[in-house]
Amino acid sequence: MQSKTLLRALTVYTAVAAIGCVLLVVLNRDLRSELDARPVIKETRVVAPSAVALTDNAPPATELPLPVEPPSEPPVRSVQTHAADVRQPLLEALMLVDPVEQWRALRPLGIEPRTDDFRRALGSLSDNWPDLNKVRNLVSQWAALDPKAAAAWVMELGASGRQHQALQALVQAWGKEDAAGVRQWVASLPPTPLRDQAAAQVVQVLAATDPAGAAEVAHSIQNPSIQSGAIQQVATHWTRKDSEAVQGWLQRLPEGPERDAAAVAVARTISSKAPAEAAALLAVVKDDNLRQQVAPMIMTHWTRQDPTAAAQWLSKLPAGHWRDSAIQQFVSQVPDAQSAMALEWAQTIQNEHVRRSAVANAVAKLGRQDPAAASEWLNRMQPGVARDQAVQQFALNVQKTYPADAVQWAMSIEDVSLRQQTVETALVTWLRADRASAEYWLRSAPLEEHVKQEILKKAGK
Repeated sequence: MQSKTLLRALTVYTAVAAIGCVLLVVLNRDLRSELDARPVIKETRVVAPSAVALTDNAPPATELPLPVEPPSEPPVRSVQTHAADVRQPLLEALMLVDPVEQWRALRPLGIEPRTDDFRRALGSLSDNWPDLNKVRNLVSQWAALDPKAAAAWVMELGASGRQHQALQALVQAWGKEDAAGVRQWVASLPPTPLRDQAAAQVVQVLAATDPAGAAEVAHSIQNPSIQSGAIQQVATHWTRKDSEAVQGWLQRLPEGPERDAAAVAVARTISSKAPAEAAALLAVVKDDNLRQQVAPMIMTHWTRQDPTAAAQWLSKLPAGHWRDSAIQQFVSQVPDAQSAMALEWAQTIQNEHVRRSAVANAVAKLGRQDPAAASEWLNRMQPGVARDQAVQQFALNVQKTYPADAVQWAMSIEDVSLRQQTVETALVTWLRADRASAEYWLRSAPLEEHVKQEILKKAGK
C-alpha cells in the first residue's frame, strides 16, 4: 500500500515538474518577445551657448528638444494570461499515452524535439536487450515525426542487433503514417541484405491493408528465404481479404519458388473451410519440403469432415516424405469406426520410423473399436520394434476396460525398458480397479521384488 502511494506521489510530482519547466520556457519566450518589441531610446545632448548677454538685443534662447518618454511597460498580467492559456493544452498533452501524440500536441505551443535530441538519446543506449527496447521506442517516435532523419540514422548503424531492432521500428512507424513514402525509400536502397530486411518489414506492414502493393515489394526481395516468408505473408492476408484476386495473382506467377510459397500459404489459409481445394493447390507446388509443411494440416481438416474423400486423395499421391506425413495425419485423425481402413493405410508408409508410429496409432484406434480384431492383428505381427510400439499403444488404450488383458499384452513386449514402463502403468490401473485379482497375479509375476513394491506404492492403499 505504501509503495503504491509513493508511486502515485512520484507520478504527480513528475507531472507538476514537467508543467513547471514548460511554463518557465513559455514565460521566458514571452518576456524576450516583449523586450525586443520595445523602441530603442538614443541619448540626446544639447550644448548651451557659453555666454549670452542679458540685453534687449540678445538672441532668443535656443529651444531644447523635449525628452522622449519611453512607452509604459505592458502589464505583467499579459504574460500571466498567456501562461494560463498554455497550462490547459499542456496538461492535455501530458495526459496522452502515446509519446508521438504528446509531441504533436505540444507543437502548437512551440515545443518539439530536434534531430540532435534523438541522436543524443539513442547514442547513449547499448546493445543489451532492455536498451534495445528503448531504441525501438525512440526510433518509432522519431520515424512518426521525421521519418527521413530517422532513416538516415538507421542507415549509419553497422549490422547489429541495434540496427535490426531500429529498422523494424522505423518501417513499422513510417508505414503506418506514409505507406507510399516508406515504399519509395526501400526502393531507393542499394541491393543489400539490409534492403531485404527493410522490404520484409514493409510487407508485414502493408500485407493486411494493401496486399497487391505488398506483393510488389515482396517480389523485389533477393534473399530466397526472406522472400518466401514475405510471399506467404502476402498470400495469407490476400486470401482472407479477396480470395478471387489472390487466385488471379497465383495464376500470373511463373513456376518457381515464389509460386510455391504463395500456393502453400493460400492452401494453409483455406484448409479448414475448403480442404479439397487446398489439396488441389498442392498439385502446383514443386518443393517437397513446402508440401510436407502444409499437407498434414489439410489432411487433419479433411479427415474430420470427409475421411472417405481424404483417403481417395491419398491414393493419388506420389510416393515421398510429404505423402507419408499426410498418411500419418490421416491415421491419427480418422474416427475409430474406420480404424481398420486407417491400419491398412498406415502399412503403406515407406519411412520406417513414420510407419511404426502410424501403425501403433491405428492399432490403438482399432483396440478401442474392436479389441478382438486388434488382438488378432497383433498376433500376426513379427516380433520387433514395430510390434512393441503397437502392443504398447494397444495395452494403454484398453487398460481401463480390460486391465488384466492389458497387463498380459504388456508382458509380451520384447524391449525391457518399454515393457517395464507399460506393465507398471497397466498394473497400477488394474490394482485400483480390482486389487485382489491384481495382487494375486503380482505375487507370481516374473518381476523383481523392488519393482513389485514400487508398483504397489504407486497404486496406493
